Formats: sequence, C-alpha cells, structure tokens
Amino acid sequence: QGRKDKMKFTAPPPTAGPKSVEHKVKLAKKKASMSAPSVAKRITTTAANAQIALPAMEMNSPTTPDVMSSVMSGMGGAGVGLGMEGSGGKGAGLPGGLTAFGFKNGGQGLVGTFFDLKQTQSGEPTEMAESPQEIAKGEGELDYHPDSRKRLDNYLKLLRDFVLTWDEDRLKHYYKAPQQVTATRIFIPYLLATDATKAFGVEKNCKARRWIIHYKGEFISPKKGTYRFVGWADDILFVRINGQNVLDACLTDWGWNEGLRPKEFRVNDNVGPGPLAENTSLCAGRWFDLAAGEKVRMEAIIGEGPGGHLAAFLMIEERGIEYPRGDYPVFELKDNPLPTDIHPGAGTEIGSVPAGFSGKKMIFQGI
Repeated sequence: QGRKDKMKFTAPPPTAGPKSVEHKVKLAKKKASMSAPSVAKRITTTAANAQIALPAMEMNSPTTPDVMSSVMSGMGGAGVGLGMEGSGGKGAGLPGGLTAFGFKNGGQGLVGTFFDLKQTQSGEPTEMAESPQEIAKGEGELDYHPDSRKRLDNYLKLLRDFVLTWDEDRLKHYYKAPQQVTATRIFIPYLLATDATKAFGVEKNCKARRWIIHYKGEFISPKKGTYRFVGWADDILFVRINGQNVLDACLTDWGWNEGLRPKEFRVNDNVGPGPLAENTSLCAGRWFDLAAGEKVRMEAIIGEGPGGHLAAFLMIEERGIEYPRGDYPVFELKDNPLPTDIHPGAGTEIGSVPAGFSGKKMIFQGI
C-alpha cells in the first residue's frame, strides 16, 4: 500500500431540513501512478427508503435538541463515514468535532478511546515502538524488515490476548489520548492512517501505526430477531456483544494475522467481497439473539498495524432475510447520513468500500 493523495472536503450551503441533507465529498486528483480505478457510483441512503431497516425509534427526548443533526445540517450533511477531520489537514475548522471515528462532543453511541501501543503513558517506547527502518520510511510507507515484523508481531500478540478477555487493565500501561469520541457506527471508507491520530488530536505525539481505538457502549434492540455482524477491516476489527466475542473481521490476506483468529469466534462463510474485491472476502460472525427492547452491551476494537492506509466496515445481517451477496446494511445507532462519493471495490483508493455495498442501513437505538 503506497501513499495516496488525501481527500479534500467541501460542504454545500445549509439545507432546509435533515431530509434534504446529502454528503458532498470531493476527491483530490490522484497521482498518475495509482493503479486502482475509481468506480463512479453515487449512493444516497436514508432510513425512510432503505431496503433493510428496523422500525424507527425515538432517540432523543422531545425537549432535548438533536446536536448531531444540527451539526449535520450546518455542514451540509457531513457524516461519520469518511475522514472528515484531519483529511487533507483541514479538519480542525469543522464544527462540532465531527470525525470519521466519532463525534468529539459526546452524545449517544459507542465511546471510543485511542491507545498508542508503541509507547507508555509517560512516553517511553514499548516492544511495539517503530523500528529504525519504519522511522526512515515515514508513516505513509510500509516496511517488512525483520525488526519491523517483530514489532508488528508483538502488537498482534497483545491484541490476541486482549480480545480473549477484554480486560481493560491490559491497556492501562499504554499511552491514552485525552480526547474521546462517540460513534454511531463503525463504517470507515479507506483513509490515511494519519487521519486517526489527527481525529484524536495526538498526531504530534503518536505515529500512525500500531494503535487501537476501543469502542464501548450500549444500545437497545427495537425488535426480536437473530443477527450476526458481517465486516472487514484493514487491519483490525473485533466485536463483542453481551460479553461474547461475535466477530473477527481483521484483514484476511496477510499471513501474520492467522494467530489472531481464535477459531471459536470466526465463521468463514462466503458472504461477499471486500474492497479489494479480487482477493479479500467479508467476514461473517456468530449469530446472536436479541429481544425487543433489550439493552445490549457492546465493545469493538479497530486498529492499524504497519501504517499506510486504514478502513473498517461493520455491517449486520438478520436471519431469514435474503441479501444480495456482499450487500449488507450498515449497523447504525442513529440515523445519520452515509457518504455519497464512495467507491465500491476500488482497492485502497481513498473512499473505497466493500465491492457489493449499495447503501443500506439498519437502525438500532444508541444509549
């Protein structure tokens, strides 16, 4: 994965109301050396006309202003899907603290905490610190020197140990960003790995490799059903529901990930292609049952190992419903707009998403 030009984002004038909100995301001109072609496909989705949607639920009290919606309206609908803050280095001026990884000003959803596993809380290097070769190449370039590989293996070992217990004490030794975010979904089209450190305001202290974001929160199921998550990430995506691991959707085509895949919580169903359509497949997780009105505890981890680019897609499937192969609804905790200018199956090009994705959403209620 080579360095790509960053995205530039522009917002149209505010619209009359939330129903007319649409993302306007413009891609900067790509380098001539980029081999992945852009797939021109425009996607606009709202819960009202989504092909797959759960019954709508009131997510704010009548007397409480919807802060996210007001921010969306003021931005022309810029959502939590693409790399808003930090992309192109122009995110600091965006209103409301909206980023690709969540909303800085709190709200309902999954609270995300950024950990840099390369350093301790006091800034001392750990066994996952950058190798001299990685430092020489920079954050946008990958390095496969044996020393770099060893440090990457240390990162994967820590994650393997963590997701078998989800014991937060295992992370207290490492650097934690002061700022948290709150996400209503985990659906991040391809970005530069540096966008993550910028979103949490730690780009001066943390290099964009061997970090994780730990999301934690609760949601309410609007109806009874049996579900499973379907997803894919470059590099790391794990999900836990009510204390049980239900999805391992880490990058599937790198051999160093094999030890990171405990067999008891990953199903190798052929559920559709990932963004790199010719050689990656979406990962299907365990089925789990939800009752109507049930309060559900949820945790998730996303992360980047060697640096360069990142992406994470968390979608959901309801048992008994037929889905076109690879086209699953995004798991949502609030009906926020999805990006429009994205590229299904366009490799690691900025904005790329799974090849079969068409814009469906399934709405749950964040708490």
